[in-house]
Amino acid sequence: MQPDITTTPALEVHDLTVAFDRKPVLWNIDLKLPAGKLIGIIGPNGAGKSTLIKTVMGLLPLSSGYVRLYDQPIDNVRGRISYVPQRESVDWDFPASVMDVVLMGRYGKLGLFRRVRQADRDVALDCLRKVGMEAYANRQISQLSGGQQQRTFLARALAQQADIYFMDEPFAGVDAATEKAIIGLLQAMTEAQKTVIVVHHDLQSVTRYFDWVIMLNTRLVACGPTETTFTQQNLQETYGGKLTLLSDVGDLIRREHFPNREGISKPAL
Repeated sequence: MQPDITTTPALEVHDLTVAFDRKPVLWNIDLKLPAGKLIGIIGPNGAGKSTLIKTVMGLLPLSSGYVRLYDQPIDNVRGRISYVPQRESVDWDFPASVMDVVLMGRYGKLGLFRRVRQADRDVALDCLRKVGMEAYANRQISQLSGGQQQRTFLARALAQQADIYFMDEPFAGVDAATEKAIIGLLQAMTEAQKTVIVVHHDLQSVTRYFDWVIMLNTRLVACGPTETTFTQQNLQETYGGKLTLLSDVGDLIRREHFPNREGISKPAL
């Protein structure tokens, strides 16, 4: 019997250390994340943000500690997890159509004979519709713009019908219209009790986008609801003197100007 995702933490990490060539990239990370939230991971370059989500998913080995998703070991819940990698890490010259890529998200749901069914195609088409890419279903992925490629990846993730989604900088290199569409979709997903964990770099949008924030710089600086965690003190500890936007973000926090989400359209799921 699966745990109730509305009461069980979506993710629990205890004493997590990750090292490459004996050099710690993450050190002694302890955190719990609630289900059904849109969660941002922020920190400077080299802070271990991408390493954290890859380790949680079992893509990188950990040196110590443990990870549990919905109070289960990762191998027990892989079918409930979806991952959107950085767009730059993908070979977009691979000969595949948009529909082919989205159908890859259905592979974990295929039956005994591993054949794509019409029901899978219907799900994939519906996911393309949600990200505004239905008209591009037969287009080769190499012919897409950066924003269209990112929307295609999101459609593939939706097609997995997962409970928890890890996304590595989904807003990088996309235009304003695509970013607005993506954040609206992610917020609609969390309203449907999906948990979405996003590596993010734009500090000025953190308060508008995320319910919960993880502030990371090799060690965990802070983790909690955005309105109480995304403070100037925690920003200073996370970024030190490297943050050129620190004063601007600090002004935003001091004014307690946390914009609401009502102005962002949310597609129906």
